[in-house]
Amino acid sequence: MQRFPARAASSLFAVLLTLAPDALYADCGTQRWAVKTASDTDARNINTDAVDATIEQLSELQHPSGFKSRSSPRTKVESQVYVIEATLVTFFSEDDEDRHLVLNDGTGTMIAEIPNPDCVSSDSPLHDEIVGAWQDFNDHFHGKGSKKIVNEQVIVTGVAFFDATHNVGDSAPNFIELHPVTSIRFGKHGGGVHPILLKASN
Repeated sequence: MQRFPARAASSLFAVLLTLAPDALYADCGTQRWAVKTASDTDARNINTDAVDATIEQLSELQHPSGFKSRSSPRTKVESQVYVIEATLVTFFSEDDEDRHLVLNDGTGTMIAEIPNPDCVSSDSPLHDEIVGAWQDFNDHFHGKGSKKIVNEQVIVTGVAFFDATHNVGDSAPNFIELHPVTSIRFGKHGGGVHPILLKASN
């Protein structure tokens, strides 16, 4: 049996990444998957100096016009990391093993998601942070599970992401999410670690 040359395989992977990065993650997700996992080429422009915000403030940010959910590149708003202190109301595991979190801070409700590290490119500039958030979450809740009502105080840090408009009751009015989540801390002020006290820009 002939073996596929390693050099040829590497070249083929590079071509696929250039032509259709989302296709590499087809088993994990499809709609703007590279953007969701900070694996897109524009991820290097993400401002990781986290801005403290409320869900209401994030909900006031304008959803892009003419937005094509499957193929649209990262927007300017999606190039900023935010931190929110809120109640983790509930969570469940998606089919792709992402952890789907529902957050409420008294000003509104929104979704945050922690991607399965197996679906995150090792070249992502936020790869290690996503892996850390995944491990911290699973350690706290002892792995995946069906939908759980939690009502626990958390501090969640993540990159802004606009999802497609859809009928999901827990979504923010403008369908903004924190996706990917890059850090999660449990308890009031994250167990003694205070959030970054900055103001979100409108």
